Amino acid sequence: MGAAKPYRQHYFEVGWHQEMSEKVFFEVNAYARRGDDGFENGEISNTRLFVPINFARTHAKGIERTVGLRHLERLGLEARLQYALARATSFGPITGGLLDEELQEGERIRPAFDQRHTGTAMIFYRRPWRNLRAGFILRYGSGTPKEEHVEVNGEEVLTFERLPQHFTADFSTGVALWQREARRLDFEFNVTNLGNDIYQIAKESETTPVQFSARRVVSGRLSWHF
Repeated sequence: MGAAKPYRQHYFEVGWHQEMSEKVFFEVNAYARRGDDGFENGEISNTRLFVPINFARTHAKGIERTVGLRHLERLGLEARLQYALARATSFGPITGGLLDEELQEGERIRPAFDQRHTGTAMIFYRRPWRNLRAGFILRYGSGTPKEEHVEVNGEEVLTFERLPQHFTADFSTGVALWQREARRLDFEFNVTNLGNDIYQIAKESETTPVQFSARRVVSGRLSWHF
């Protein structure tokens, strides 16, 4: 279906930063992107082999809002709340990729990363004593798109739906177990996907199996600094 082409795009961005107080700030950022020969990788079944794909045109736009709390020395706390609203669209035809992939001129699809609503809440705790630190991160996603071919009045029609929304939490903490001048022994403990919420991140297709997020992962680490 032709060789892969370099991605060309026009990117526009505008933002605003407002100090609400000495420790609290608010940010808003909006962007729009229009490009030609949008680039993606397509997997060949479950072989973990990827081939380059170009879409004739790509459009993306979104807005991001952030409220932040700078480090409060007396309490040792720092926090950040973020919300993003985005939309992305790719248009055919396709070049590159697999020979059996087809997209007509002007036909549109939602790329795999087109998650409409994304939210993140972060809170961190730090104290000078033994370099004690801890962090808790909550993440929300409204679900990535999936395409379904349904029959309407005897004709096959392409429809777009969303995979289920998901909510995950990560936790991390660390402390200096021993310290003498520049030498230090640190211990770190981490848990990702605390609630073990294993959610679907990509639909099954003729060439790609269902893909899921990682399950809960618990890890610890000792590090020596000198």
